[in-house]
Amino acid sequence: MDYSRFLGEVMADVAATDSRFAALKRIGLRTYPIPFFGRIDTARVITVGANPSPGEFEGERWPVTADAAYVSARLLGYFESGARPHPWFDTWRDALRQLDVSYETGEAAHVDVSPRATIPMGQVSEIDLFLEMARTDVKWLFRLLSILELPRMLLLAGCVTKKRYIIRFLRESASSHGFRVLGQEQNHGPGRVGYHAFQANSRQIAAFFCSVSPSGNNAAKHMLVDRITEHASRLAKVIRNCEKISGRYRQP
Repeated sequence: MDYSRFLGEVMADVAATDSRFAALKRIGLRTYPIPFFGRIDTARVITVGANPSPGEFEGERWPVTADAAYVSARLLGYFESGARPHPWFDTWRDALRQLDVSYETGEAAHVDVSPRATIPMGQVSEIDLFLEMARTDVKWLFRLLSILELPRMLLLAGCVTKKRYIIRFLRESASSHGFRVLGQEQNHGPGRVGYHAFQANSRQIAAFFCSVSPSGNNAAKHMLVDRITEHASRLAKVIRNCEKISGRYRQP
């Protein structure tokens, strides 16, 4: 896959539509679209979130101007030696460690529903506008899933606004992009989880959802790691053997 060309398409689409979502942006902060972080070309596990943190662009972490070739190369090498990944990834790092994979080795990468860095989701007052942005941009996530051949597991956590768990948002959006999302999460309890599968034609990628986000408070972050740890044996087996785990949630 030509990642520079892919980034060029994403950047052009975001530039053409960004004025619609100006109310969600931090005033005065220069940002670039970021559809993924890390070695998406070699990853077997992909963590999935809502959208990049505005903190990614603070403190001169990125140059004032950059083209698609620079951005794609920077994102592919995001977790390599000498890089400065955003602290938001620390919780996912702890969770991935339970599965014996990591961003740093290229076995894991991260993809967001929207590539646009906005104000933190908890500060968003225009919920419907954020959902409109997510529905506009989710095509890039599904595009990556349709192209990439190596991913065996998606790890999803948290929400796309307080109105939608991320798994429910993707389930609602999938059919418009040639996918079905199978499976069902638990419907009560803290840190509820679910086993799922993203299916397109004969292709199926296993998925695991946890309702608490790595963006939450310390208790929530620990709960996400705890849930991954509790299910680590089965999840690791899926990653190794590509076992299909669609259907209703069941205790391993």
